[in-house]
Amino acid sequence: MPMGIMFHHFVDSRHPYIQGSLSSADFEQVINNIGRERILDPNTWIDRTLAGTLKKNDVCLTFDDALLSQAEVALPVLDKYNIKAFFFVYSAIFEGHVDHFEMIRYFRNISFETPHDFYEAFYDAMKSAPVWGKVAPALTSDAASNYLAAYGFYTREDRIFRYVRDMVLDRDTYYSVCEAMMKARGFDMQSMAMKVWLNDAWLKRLEAEGHVIGLHSTSHPTNLGKWTREQQVQEYSNNQRHLINVLGKTPVSVSYPCGCYDEVTLDIMREMGVKVGFRSDEGDGSGSPLEQSRLDYTLYMKRLAV
Repeated sequence: MPMGIMFHHFVDSRHPYIQGSLSSADFEQVINNIGRERILDPNTWIDRTLAGTLKKNDVCLTFDDALLSQAEVALPVLDKYNIKAFFFVYSAIFEGHVDHFEMIRYFRNISFETPHDFYEAFYDAMKSAPVWGKVAPALTSDAASNYLAAYGFYTREDRIFRYVRDMVLDRDTYYSVCEAMMKARGFDMQSMAMKVWLNDAWLKRLEAEGHVIGLHSTSHPTNLGKWTREQQVQEYSNNQRHLINVLGKTPVSVSYPCGCYDEVTLDIMREMGVKVGFRSDEGDGSGSPLEQSRLDYTLYMKRLAV
């Protein structure tokens, strides 16, 4: 079936390895394995989606989270092959807010030898919190073990942690525990932020070069599709406002943070003039324009190898 292929982090001498990162050589190999001839540019993808003419082997490339490594490592490879891509941007970072979600990911990968070491330290830190009585039983629950089971690149430990983060803890508690861990290890979010994200000048350049900039919420909640309509409208309308102010046009594409959305989200997208939306999994393959199938590159490459 037609498929978006999802990328996040890239690595070189300027950007540290984050779980799942690709080097420029790795990325070039991915493109060659897919086949350059199969990769559609975003505007062609949108046109064919709306016309119902996507072919089963069509793919497009998508980049989530507005990460600087995407521009500094992946973009030269895209240029080499004359490939245009979707870049899905959450906008709080462009308005002076340091994003805990991404900073925690960097902290986890830079300050700990393995994800396991981070998870162990996180649960130890949680033991002194009032909510530990809810966290402890979740660690051995079937619900946690099976959470996000469709995402084959997550380990069992990854799934349990994300279940605790998304389904047991409220966001403020999660952030406060992680902030305390950062402080204890001397990790400075403010100084790190300058090395992590794109800025408005990059967005203008990417758009001018033919890439498509799309919505990805304001603050990248991990469970936005479970929020109220009012909260979802605020997240996406603020995101839309920023991109209109920077680019002078209304975004017509979206990827849902962590693939989390509901019927309310889809109604909001229609009201905002969004034409094409991407999941973070394969879905039912129905090809609905606002629920396009998409796989992380790791899963897609496994599929190609079969």
